[in-house]
Amino acid sequence: MNLGYRIIIAIVAICLCSQGAFAQVLCEKLNKKGKAKYKIRTECLLQKGETVATLGGQTPAAEPARLFHTSTEETTNIVGDTDIQLSDDPGIDGTIFQFDTTAESTDASITFSADCGLLATGASGWLDIDVVVDGVPLSPLANGATRFCQIGDAVLGTTPITGRTYASSYTVVAEDLTPGSHAVTISTSVLGGPLDVAIQRPVLAIATFPNPDPS
Repeated sequence: MNLGYRIIIAIVAICLCSQGAFAQVLCEKLNKKGKAKYKIRTECLLQKGETVATLGGQTPAAEPARLFHTSTEETTNIVGDTDIQLSDDPGIDGTIFQFDTTAESTDASITFSADCGLLATGASGWLDIDVVVDGVPLSPLANGATRFCQIGDAVLGTTPITGRTYASSYTVVAEDLTPGSHAVTISTSVLGGPLDVAIQRPVLAIATFPNPDPS
């Protein structure tokens, strides 16, 4: 299964926004013309002819594809290096989201999206984000290269403006995860110039895919 297909499945999970983690499966059913249709459910309706979808022509080994997601209405004001609030569930650290895998080897497509409110006190600047899994920032754009939202001449043309708000999204893939619980944080830094940033309505969606033949 190619990376593009994995990312598409991950983006579908954004539509399932909630304030907690839920495991879902991708279900497949053929219509009378033999065309496959897909639904995301907690379990497939076997009595109605649905089956767990095969991915890339291979049936998942230890587990089917699963979807985990979290969201919140909380606003995170970025001050220095800040981890974004991902949940407002009481009794937990809302900047850490956990999901689990059971296969010997699992890949995870991770998509973070949010409204990014910017107010520049200088001519330019941007918000860098890192998707951090189990304490490790993920490639390819870790450590300063991810301009999740930006203000200044380079983006807005020759006439600078003082502020803007827009939606932005970023996807990375964590490969070869071992069985167990995994922790995700979204770490941020303001780079390139003075900038006030507010992250609103964040959504984190994670699609996991067991590797049938781990190397």
